[in-house]
Amino acid sequence: MKRSFVLVPNLRMAQEIVRELTQIGFEGAHIHVVGQRSDKIQKIHLHEANIIETSDLVPSLKRGCIIGFAFSVVLCGIYAYIVTTNSLKINPYIIFAILLFGTIFGAWVSSLIGVSVEDPTLQRFEEYIKTGHYILIFEQATDSDIAIIENLLKHHPGANLALNPPD
Repeated sequence: MKRSFVLVPNLRMAQEIVRELTQIGFEGAHIHVVGQRSDKIQKIHLHEANIIETSDLVPSLKRGCIIGFAFSVVLCGIYAYIVTTNSLKINPYIIFAILLFGTIFGAWVSSLIGVSVEDPTLQRFEEYIKTGHYILIFEQATDSDIAIIENLLKHHPGANLALNPPD
């Protein structure tokens, strides 16, 4: 999931930017606001960033699935070795169950860790948020969307496009 971050000095400017972007066709559901005062964000009907946007949940889930699957492959190898040395037949359902359980278990454990870890990009701007500023997060921004956002920000002094991390 590709994200773009815009640093905004105040909530009124954030509201103006979101309004202008929704008028030209951006979906408001893909624009989230991060700030200290969630009551103010909700009061002016902007989408506050939730745990998916503010934590390391999604990347942790991906890593956990890969690690869990890899560990399961090792367990399947041990199972196959034990079964074949005892002259038994390998049951494919057991192999499938081990792979499925390992992948789900890895995803579950890593998601528990990922929820407690703040998004690395937002960590960089923690002081900016603590001083009363806001960050707009644009989900799934394409290169053409970024160009539109950059053009729009020229009319809003103080608002800056922070970065465009790769997928």
